[in-house]
Amino acid sequence: MSHPDSPDPASAALALAATNRARSRMAAGDLGTSWYAPLYGVAIGALIASYALPEHLISIGVAVSIVGMALLFRFWKRRTGLSVNGYRAGSTRPTVIAFAVLMLGMLMAGVVLRFRLGVVWAPLPLGVIGGVVATLASRRFDRIWREELAAPL
Repeated sequence: MSHPDSPDPASAALALAATNRARSRMAAGDLGTSWYAPLYGVAIGALIASYALPEHLISIGVAVSIVGMALLFRFWKRRTGLSVNGYRAGSTRPTVIAFAVLMLGMLMAGVVLRFRLGVVWAPLPLGVIGGVVATLASRRFDRIWREELAAPL
């Protein structure tokens, strides 16, 4: 016996179909990712490259990069009405975790090269590489997320 508040099977099927149509429209829509990914890459690259700045400016470079990422996300959220957590359960999680580990490794390498080995300029190329990787990872996340949205529930 079904619960008295449960919808009948026909209503449930209609609701599921409507949800699938909405998800498909969202996946096919303009979510602004053509501009988001490169700007995200610039912010990540700048964060890593900040460690090549004179020591008294490093914290400013890091802060500007982090604020830039926060503003970028806020603008995207306001424009699209969506808030997507990169660590959410789903098929995007492995990409996000691999990206986070790689970026943390590059950041740590830049810090070690600069402060332990005296290679002051090392964070610059690491920042450029990190920016390119961040752009590609952001685009990959978007593609996987759209595929997941377009798939029926």
